Amino acid sequence: MSSCFFNSVQIFGITIALVNYLPSQASVTITVTSLDISTVLTIFAPSTIVQGQPFIIEGVLKRADIGTPLEGENISLSYNGISLGTALTRDIEGSIKYQATVQIEEAGSFTLTANFAGSTRPGLTLRPSRAQAPVVIPGLQEITPLVGALAVAAVLIGGYLLVQER
Repeated sequence: MSSCFFNSVQIFGITIALVNYLPSQASVTITVTSLDISTVLTIFAPSTIVQGQPFIIEGVLKRADIGTPLEGENISLSYNGISLGTALTRDIEGSIKYQATVQIEEAGSFTLTANFAGSTRPGLTLRPSRAQAPVVIPGLQEITPLVGALAVAAVLIGGYLLVQER
């Protein structure tokens, strides 16, 4: 509550009331908290790919509480602990997701990993999450005997592919 006092002045026969306010102040203590939200990360990739050929890894990062996709977050991609780079969650074809074209030069069975390290936004802390998917890359030596063993004649007729083994 502020304090004031009145003073009046008369000018040309008119009395004017002047109000003078004295200094005042007020304070309140507030606590600002940040929501701590779990996240859910998905990963999609072909289960079998060709050694040394590019393929697409994609997925979605969502808030676990309401399922809303999160835009503008970095996702680290790797296979068996070897980095494939990062991807940013963004609008791709009308959906908020991450997508990266990568390639693996060696043959074998691997685990692809997408990792979200967590982040902080004003009033919101997003917890880390991880997703994994298996992928098999047959070696070239495993494919070559199959190609050499098959002799195939194929003809495209009226939109149908006719295949004959020889």
